[in-house]
Amino acid sequence: MKITSFFFSAIFTLITACTSSPPSDPNIGLDSRIINSMARWEVPGVAVVVVTGDTVLMKGYGSRILGTSKPVNTETYLAIASNTKMFAAYTVGMLVDDGRLNWDDPVIKHIPELKLPDRMVAKKVTIDDLLTHRSGLTELILGGIRNPDYKIEDLLKELEDIPLSTRFRARNNYSQAGMALLGEIVTRASGMSWEKFVQTRIFEPLEMEASYTSNPDFTDKVGDPEEVENIMKPAVKKDGKFVMGSWQNVGTESLYAPSGGIISNMRDMATWIQFRLNNGMRNGQQLISSDALDEIRKPRIPIEFDNIPWSCFHPCAELVDAGFGHYSFEHRGRRVISHNGAWMSSVIAIMPSENIGVGIFPNAWIGEPVIWASYGFVNALALDIFDHFLGHQEVDWSSKMAEIVMAAEPGQ
Repeated sequence: MKITSFFFSAIFTLITACTSSPPSDPNIGLDSRIINSMARWEVPGVAVVVVTGDTVLMKGYGSRILGTSKPVNTETYLAIASNTKMFAAYTVGMLVDDGRLNWDDPVIKHIPELKLPDRMVAKKVTIDDLLTHRSGLTELILGGIRNPDYKIEDLLKELEDIPLSTRFRARNNYSQAGMALLGEIVTRASGMSWEKFVQTRIFEPLEMEASYTSNPDFTDKVGDPEEVENIMKPAVKKDGKFVMGSWQNVGTESLYAPSGGIISNMRDMATWIQFRLNNGMRNGQQLISSDALDEIRKPRIPIEFDNIPWSCFHPCAELVDAGFGHYSFEHRGRRVISHNGAWMSSVIAIMPSENIGVGIFPNAWIGEPVIWASYGFVNALALDIFDHFLGHQEVDWSSKMAEIVMAAEPGQ
């Protein structure tokens, strides 16, 4: 009864927060919002990137390694995890521009050996189905996300016998296997690996010199993530306390690189966010067409996660949609395009109408009291930062999100 009462009290305060108007004096420091949010959620360290027009703010807070005083700086390496999926969407868009792919191409046009237990789905599933996770393909990470011996041939063999997790095109059903297939399509259409394509068509023209597509790519060019000095080391909350995690549980091998492989730093993420806000333009060159970007940004299907509520994106969201490599919702009447990353949790969110972009990359995974608590932390902090630049200071979204987390069913 006490939890239920607290839940309804939290919802009431959220309704008030969502409908209140901007204050006359919005001069509250951005640093205080970030530091207060970290303290509330007990996060050891976080890298924050904010892009507003031509202005780029980058700052590290706390420590990059739990229990030390080693600072987070603009060169600190960090895993962006599933924020990589937006890069995957851009690779497809670039190949659509090249005339090598169409968004609605059937997967079997490019991977003719694809077989599924449901033959109709095998024939009809398309590239845009994979990008919006509406293919119905399994949520299981077949072969393991860190298995260097597991290849596309192994994945295709397993998919022959794995039934769909949900009805075809009925809902958004997150599938890492679908993203691996997408990487294979890019490989076959471009004549180079997905990783090489990202390096050639995105990293190099954007001068993202500290970005790597997967753990093997990073290890090859920089070193073992466990041994590199200036890198975010994962911390995991267990039984109410953060403990050191391991990079053995972070990142991907090449097969699943399109689903979550990229390792980067604040400086390169600022460049990526700015490129997206500049509608695909870099140094006077249009690297991806406005038509492709329009297709990427369109809402396609409402999300229906089984174990994550809409409120983890935004406490006041009435609807969250899936697009190509992202989710979207409204904040104060403006559309926000967003995606989260797991392992250490992160978010990259842009508000195109206001030319504002935010990247938040902590070194913490908070899986209690609910498994999505980490997403609550980064997403609420993103809303706090958007509000700072929109001139709204009356709502502490991090506090509101913490109330929702505490009121949720344990283990949800």
